[in-house]
Amino acid sequence: MNSLIIINFALSCYLLGLILTMQMVHYPTFIYVDRKLFNKFHLFHVRRISLIVMLPMGAELLASAALLFLYPSAIHATLFSLVVLIWLSTAFLSVPRHNKLSEHKNPKIISELVLTNWPRTILWFSRVVILIFVLRGSLS
Repeated sequence: MNSLIIINFALSCYLLGLILTMQMVHYPTFIYVDRKLFNKFHLFHVRRISLIVMLPMGAELLASAALLFLYPSAIHATLFSLVVLIWLSTAFLSVPRHNKLSEHKNPKIISELVLTNWPRTILWFSRVVILIFVLRGSLS
C-alpha cells in the first residue's frame, strides 16, 4: 500500500505544482497576448500543455482507483472522488473555455478560465493535504 500512496502523492504534487503555475502565472498572461497572435499562441499552449498533463492525470486516476480497489476505505474513496471531480471540472469547465478561446481571443472567456480553474486547484491541493496525512499514518 505504501508504494501506491507514494505514487498518488507524487502525481498529485506534480499536478498541484502544474495547476498552481497555470492558475497564478500562465492563464492570467493570456490577456497580454496580442489579438493577432492569440490563435497561434493558444494552439501552441493546448498542444504543449497536453503533453505534460494528460499522462500524469491518467496515471493519477489509475493509481487512485487502484488504491481504492486494493485497499477499500473511506479515505481512499475520498481521494478517488477528488480525482473524479478534477476530471469533471476539466471536462465541463476548462475544456469548453479553451474551445471558445481556440476561435478567438476573448477577455471575458480568459477571465472565466482563470475563475473556473480554481476548483481544480483547490481539489488538487486537497488531495495533497489528505495524502500527506495518509502517507504520514502509513509510515508510522
